Amino acid sequence: MDPALVILGGGVGRRLGGYVPVVQEQLSLILPFEPPPPEVSLLGDRGILYGGIAAGVESAREIALARRFAND
Repeated sequence: MDPALVILGGGVGRRLGGYVPVVQEQLSLILPFEPPPPEVSLLGDRGILYGGIAAGVESAREIALARRFAND
């Protein structure tokens, strides 16, 4: 894994908003590499909801396509 960005969402993001520079500094001290920058999500608590909806839509699409081509 090599993320270019770490997104802090939900309650964690809300509570850490002002402490992002401190989190970045602490990560730099304990990791053997330069950590990616943490950012607070703009979606807030809705990120989990939107991710769940996206996963469900993708799953439904895959099932529909599999059924469509299984009948050919």
